[in-house]
Amino acid sequence: HRAARHGTVTALTAGPSGTWLGSYTAPPTVPAGDEVLSVCPDEACTSPLAQRTLSLSFPRPRFALKAGVGGRFNGGAVASPLGQLTLGATRIPGASWLQLELRLGLFGARAAVPVGAETLSASAVLVPLSLAAGAGFELGRVRLRGLVGVGTVVGSLSFNGAAETATSPALEVLATAALPLGPGALELELGYLGAGLTTAHATLQAGGMGLTLGYRLGLGGPP
Repeated sequence: HRAARHGTVTALTAGPSGTWLGSYTAPPTVPAGDEVLSVCPDEACTSPLAQRTLSLSFPRPRFALKAGVGGRFNGGAVASPLGQLTLGATRIPGASWLQLELRLGLFGARAAVPVGAETLSASAVLVPLSLAAGAGFELGRVRLRGLVGVGTVVGSLSFNGAAETATSPALEVLATAALPLGPGALELELGYLGAGLTTAHATLQAGGMGLTLGYRLGLGGPP
């Protein structure tokens, strides 16, 4: 007799050369603990003859595309809607735990600077581009990920009517939680972007905390 802790198994049937054959069906959702398959002398299975432990997880596609919207804030000039597009590689040969993600964003900044009796206005359109690496694991039906990325922020700044363009190195630290929904997954992302832009007329802290909600769709494999 065969037994499974979470999934279902068929009865054993005699196979060729003295072997015994059976099939296993995984549960519809990933359980909190490992799966344990047992071969038992009876249905009670109080004294298994043999056991094997399996770690179950969501099947991962080779690539994942995500579009998300949210906001970025830093307590200063940045308090803006945030748009985001990412393309990730989730099956790295020789490092199955590793995930790589190319990230592109768009947000803005605005500030009023008092100079004597006048107030000068400054605004910026900011585009961060980065490559992030990290790992993830399943917690029930939810997939959690942590990533760290490096890249650049390109900014188009307007200060009192004068337009300038500047770039800055950038660092991103990210945490995400994804819940399967339809063919893909709904993913909540919390992250911090560190970057600062300097031009001839202004210095801008271009980073801050970001929160987005997006839809992640698997490509090149099962969702």
